[in-house]
Amino acid sequence: MQNLKDELITVESLDTALLDEIKKREWWQGSLIPTTDLSNWLEDDKGVDWWVIATQPCNIYNPDFHKVPVFEVVAACEITECLARMVKGDDPRLLHLEVQADSEIKALQIEIQKRKWLPRNLLAKLSAPKFHIRDTEPNNDANWPKKTWFDNFVGWMARSYTRIALPDDFNLALKKSKIEDIFKEKLAKHHDQLYGIYLVVDQDSDDEWLGRLGDMPPPYLLEIMLVTYEDSDPESLKNELVQHLFEKKVSDPDDKDKKLIRAELANRYHVRIIKQAISAKTMAGVNLLELKRYVRYSYVDHLSNSSEATGD
Repeated sequence: MQNLKDELITVESLDTALLDEIKKREWWQGSLIPTTDLSNWLEDDKGVDWWVIATQPCNIYNPDFHKVPVFEVVAACEITECLARMVKGDDPRLLHLEVQADSEIKALQIEIQKRKWLPRNLLAKLSAPKFHIRDTEPNNDANWPKKTWFDNFVGWMARSYTRIALPDDFNLALKKSKIEDIFKEKLAKHHDQLYGIYLVVDQDSDDEWLGRLGDMPPPYLLEIMLVTYEDSDPESLKNELVQHLFEKKVSDPDDKDKKLIRAELANRYHVRIIKQAISAKTMAGVNLLELKRYVRYSYVDHLSNSSEATGD
């Protein structure tokens, strides 16, 4: 019995010492580890410059190394600059963000499908991190809502598990009707104004659908809400969206000599949308109860056609 007590005391002392070293280095979710620091534990992964800690701080600092023996990292490479369409977490597999240490700023591309688990006690042995993913403080930058790098990172990671899949038939209809082009190209030009695009997809029939949204069969009824930053005019973006959907004409894929509006084309593919279903609000004008009805639009959200999900 005494030997067991001594063994437990030794384990607890070791855990305490390891935890103290981790705290001393100030590891946190979003801390960056250079690839070279992990060369003894991970095989050389071409194109990976950094490994970003994805594990939550409560697990990083858990006192029991038996209960929480590992932590998770996700791969990142350095890029010249962040692309506006890649910073909000709409792409399900790639995210662009900035990290800063003192006056040095780096732009990174994080790839969610390159992830590793490592022994947590490594954090007590590695050099203290120089770079961390952090949000810009509101009192330091008037554009802080557009530079919430940590919030974007955490939300993007979370949506890799919680993203609601839209029906394949619906996604295909968006593509064929060229409504997808509005989201990915026309509205993307206003990235400094637009926070996000939100959709409500219902069945356009008298039959109530009680299954999963991703399995919902056509026909569909579509609502669109644009959410803008506080320094932007939501009405101007709404008007532009209405013009693209109901006024400007595109070529008919079945008859190149014919032109029609996108709303008519979408209806051909069993997606009905009306002007009254288009809205736009600032971030402050949207409440959580309202958002429960909506799905945030991601550039690619197919159930089966995953080859299109790379963002290339």
